[in-house]
Parts: sequence; C-alpha cells; structure tokens
Amino acid sequence: MKKGNSNRVNMINSLITYCDNRTAVTIVILQFALKLADVKAKMVLINGLNQLAMGARNGVTLDTNLIRAAMTQLAFKCANATFAYANEVQDTVLRAKVKLTMTDYTSKKKEDVDDLCQEVHDSANAHAADVVNYGIVATDISDLQVAINLHRTHSQNPREAQITEGQAIKQADILIRELIDDLLIGQLDAMANTLRFDNNEFWRGYFQARVIINLGSTSTKVRGTVKTVDDVPLVGVMFRIMQTGTETEVARVFTLVKGVFSANNLPSGDFDLEWSFAGYDTVKQVGVHLSPGKEVKRSVVMEVMDNIVVEEGGVAVNEIDNVPIPAGINDDSIIKVEAFGSQMRIFASDTVNGDITGTGAMYVNLGTPLEMKWDLLVAQIGLNVANSFLNIKNVGGSSGAWKVMFAID
Repeated sequence: MKKGNSNRVNMINSLITYCDNRTAVTIVILQFALKLADVKAKMVLINGLNQLAMGARNGVTLDTNLIRAAMTQLAFKCANATFAYANEVQDTVLRAKVKLTMTDYTSKKKEDVDDLCQEVHDSANAHAADVVNYGIVATDISDLQVAINLHRTHSQNPREAQITEGQAIKQADILIRELIDDLLIGQLDAMANTLRFDNNEFWRGYFQARVIINLGSTSTKVRGTVKTVDDVPLVGVMFRIMQTGTETEVARVFTLVKGVFSANNLPSGDFDLEWSFAGYDTVKQVGVHLSPGKEVKRSVVMEVMDNIVVEEGGVAVNEIDNVPIPAGINDDSIIKVEAFGSQMRIFASDTVNGDITGTGAMYVNLGTPLEMKWDLLVAQIGLNVANSFLNIKNVGGSSGAWKVMFAID
C-alpha cells in the first residue's frame, strides 16, 4: 500500500476505535451506527486488498471468514434491492434470480458461495441505474465484485489468482477514496458536526481522530504544554496555526490531559501561532518558522483576563432567567455557559425572561460547557434589535443552575 494510503487507513482505524468507545454519545443519531458499520465493512475489503498485495512478498494470508462475511452481506443487500425493483416492474425472471435468504449464502460451500454472489452482482449491475433507488448505492455493487474477487483469489490456486498485486493496490486506492469522500466527508463528519455544541468534547475528539498523520515523514510538528501562571495545566485550550498575517488556518487542535497539545503533518514556512481560552488572555506568536523534519516545542503560560464578567442564577424546571449583557462586549469576546443539575437552553427573546422568539437556540448539557465567540452566538440564536434579551431556560427534569462568563478583550 502506498504511504499516503497507509496514513489514511491509520486515520480511519483510529476514527473507528474512537467512535466504538463512545457509542453512548452517538446513539442519539440513528444513522451514525449504520454508516459506521458501512465504514467497517469497506475496511474489511481494503485490509483484504492490502494483505493480498503484501502477501506476494511476505506470505501474508487473507482472513477468509471476514472476506466471506463481507461478500455475503453485500450480496444480501444487493439481492434485496434488486428483488424490490423486480417486484415494482413485475420482472418475474429477475425476481426469481435474487429471491434469496441469508441461509442460501451461509449454507453454500466455500467453492460455491462466490458463484452465487456473482449471480447477484451481475443481476444488480445489469439494472444498476434502477436498483440504487431501493436501498443500496452504486458502490455497494462494485464493492461486491471486489469481495468476490478477493474470495476467489484466496480460495483458488495462487497461479489462478483473480487479483494481482498491482490490481490490489489500485483497487484499495479507489475504495479508500470512496470511503473518505462518501462515508466520512459525506456522512459521518456532518453527523458529528451536529454535536459540536451539545457535546463539544466528542466533537473535538472526533475531528482530532480525523486528522491524517503522515507517519514517518519529514514534515513539521508543533507540540508542547499550556499552563497557568500557577503551573496548573489547562485542558481545552484552542491552539491554531495560521498563515502569517491572516486568519487562514493550517491546523487547529485542543489541549488534552496535563495541558498537552500536538499538531502534526504541518508544512514548512513561516506561520502565526495562537492559544486562546475563555477567561484568559490570548497568547500569539507571529512569524514562527517551521522547518522540514524539525519539531517545534512550546511551553505556554496563560494569564487570567482582567475584564471578566460572571452572571449566574438558579432556575426550577421550565423557569426562565434573563442574562444581563455587560457593557464593552464585542464580536471577539468569548462567552462560556455552564449548566448545573439540569440541561439549559440559551436563546434570544423580545422581553426579559420571555420565551424564545429569535431564530434559534443553543442547548447546554451537564459537564459540557458551551464556549464560543460573541458574534457566533448572536448569529446562532438570532439576537438582534427586535429580540435583544439574552435568556436561559431550564429544560431538564430537575432544578438547576447556570453560569455565564463574558471574557471581554
């Protein structure tokens, strides 16, 4: 496998592990688990192709059980979509070919099951433009052929292999691009983005796992720690690398346990480095040179802002409080909202303690503070001249409390 694809596969595997360990978060998104299962199924084929390419040199053998399972599952999907189409157009011949149960696949011998799957593939492929409207996508059909070829390559005499080493590398490249473009960028990334404000911790971790790290390269890396003047590590500090003199981001990461951060696979050149955290003065270093193959280390100390306004209150279920907006607030001011004991909803209203009348609302969950710039919050909740009151409502099932911190530059 090409080095670039190896890096992409490492990213995909890291993302799968991250999501598998946090199913309690993504369970609220019904399609998330289904699309993650599609990612795993495609990775079985990619790994099989990679093993096949490596096997020509290293004697690596395919995991036939995984390949067979992937092949039969894809065949089952394609057969049922084709069966539904055949029923719609009353094609009795086509319907008879694909009227199959999982037992029809699992009961077949190793040397016969691929032929059955090939018949399904050929039937679906002959009507590809139509069957994709009945529960599958076009890549399911092409993936089925890859799985069949992998199964046959392993089952037959190596001299009669259906896939050569070069073909395996080329097909793996196609599958990796399809997986990233269709399943990650086109599906999972968008679903993960819906949790940006409700579960910012998961959102940050997801997109950190999505970073493709060029392992073994000579690219630049910036890492270090962020602490307070009292030597207390700060977790959740946003570290950005930008093209010098602009707001164009090259990388963005957040500090983790013990205040550590690491931005990898960076290009060389001159860049601006910035660390920002609600309630603390932003630290910025301008024109830092990043050399190829060199690691840049930074130990950053952040000081508490002088101008911080904190508002807080206690609210019963369905009770609404008004949040006073301090003087001097501007678009770049950082707002941090915390909920205690119950979930809160922050929104714009046309009256003090009035219910929502703006264009939107943002929810603040327990243990997951909402933190963003003032201009983004204003746009999100529709705060304007007509709806000029910032209100917060207890939308949980018990009494709770809230705290809003305005960090004004």
